[in-house]
Amino acid sequence: MEFSEFQRVFSVPRTNRYLIAMNSETKKAMTLYRYNQKLAQELNTIKCTIAAREQYAIVLKFFQWMQIDNSSLLYGLDHVNELCTKIETL
Repeated sequence: MEFSEFQRVFSVPRTNRYLIAMNSETKKAMTLYRYNQKLAQELNTIKCTIAAREQYAIVLKFFQWMQIDNSSLLYGLDHVNELCTKIETL
């Protein structure tokens, strides 16, 4: 891909940052942009994984507080009636 096409696709202001960082070497600027995209994707995956683990930990704490066995998570929603009953008694 030519750098002019690259700029048209990804916008001039965005690509100029990479061009400046690579001392106006267009191939290096495009390579840096692609590496930055890959890094951002990996960081987003890590962020989503951490968020999922945090949410799972919250659910487990809630189950412990409600005195529901953690293995109930494996069996779907068959414990919902018991859970609702306990919540109503609060």
